[in-house]
Amino acid sequence: MSRIFDVQKGGATIGLDNLMTGENMLRSVRAEAMIEVNGIELPVGGLIGQPIHNYLLPEWLEAMQADPKALKLQCFYWSETEARMSWKKRPEWMPKDLPWPEPGKKLTFEYQEYAALVQSLMSGTVSDLSRKELL
Repeated sequence: MSRIFDVQKGGATIGLDNLMTGENMLRSVRAEAMIEVNGIELPVGGLIGQPIHNYLLPEWLEAMQADPKALKLQCFYWSETEARMSWKKRPEWMPKDLPWPEPGKKLTFEYQEYAALVQSLMSGTVSDLSRKELL
């Protein structure tokens, strides 16, 4: 697999290709993730302006823009993979002795809010009425 990111327009996956078959697996360039803060859903990265979302033509990418209401990619960096947890190997469960942590690289993205996002949040939350009562 090959995954291609646009890091200039706020962070978006613009290519996801199966290198064995040559097939493009990406159909729509939307948010990388959605998070919820105080009941408000926030997109993370992604692009808007794709005319049809069941396939993607490369020539559309130039006209697509970052979502002003989304968190924007601030920076990214590579590092070595690290063990995410302590793991005791169970050879009887494994077809062969595999290394831990798994070999490879780790890619980390850091996202940040911008003025347009803050303004959008401020205009949409005029009271605490939409909050759930906990006690």
